[in-house]
Amino acid sequence: MRLRAALADERDPARRESYLRAYDARLSTGPRLARVEGAPADADRRVREALRAEERMIGGEGLATGELEAARRAIHRAMDACYRPPADREDG
Repeated sequence: MRLRAALADERDPARRESYLRAYDARLSTGPRLARVEGAPADADRRVREALRAEERMIGGEGLATGELEAARRAIHRAMDACYRPPADREDG
């Protein structure tokens, strides 16, 4: 993922924070796309596999501890979203 590499290479703290927010937003699209009408039945599983791979790769980028923790939280939020029904179909 280009955002992961850009975050790791950037030296300006404000831009690093911006890249981290964009990274979080990008990760959240996978679970949403898996929910669109016509998505393959195994889309959630494929998204979770991609997120697990992303988690393995992010650890090797040399991010600061706080950035690494934030990136992993974003990955875990996206994984959790794979297990929830779409918002328009939730009961309650």
